[in-house]
Amino acid sequence: MAIINRQRPIESLPVETIETVWNAGDVTRLDEFAHEDYVRHDPSYDEVIHGIDGYARVVTELRTAMPDLTVTPERIAVVDDEFVFTEFTVAGTHEGVYQGIPPTGRSVQLHGVSRVRVVDGLAKEERLYYDTTEFRRQLGLTFPAILGHLPKFARYYLDRFA
Repeated sequence: MAIINRQRPIESLPVETIETVWNAGDVTRLDEFAHEDYVRHDPSYDEVIHGIDGYARVVTELRTAMPDLTVTPERIAVVDDEFVFTEFTVAGTHEGVYQGIPPTGRSVQLHGVSRVRVVDGLAKEERLYYDTTEFRRQLGLTFPAILGHLPKFARYYLDRFA
């Protein structure tokens, strides 16, 4: 079993991060889990997320959009004492704005995989793999389901920007 700094097993890093940061929403403790120059590749974002501040923005945005968000680690594997792979399930109800999308009130449950490169016991780089089309489908944002949301979206944007 590989050991990272603070004498915790490397495979506990994703579990502790999920419990503390994602499920409890405590972004003030991100420096316990990620390097200052952490890099995140997430298919839901057009740009690469940089640093702890960028990581905190992602967590805050998603938890604001889905206040009941829960992330459940399903399986964890360590490769070459450097990479931690975590299969996870994310579940929540879209009750707030997410990436400019007004609340749909729909629940989602999505499965994915995270690959984290660990350096000195902290996450240095993370790559997420999940089906963004399935995420949009569950939110009702694929054709033809999105047609039912158009009047609500139009009202939201007219009220906000008119």
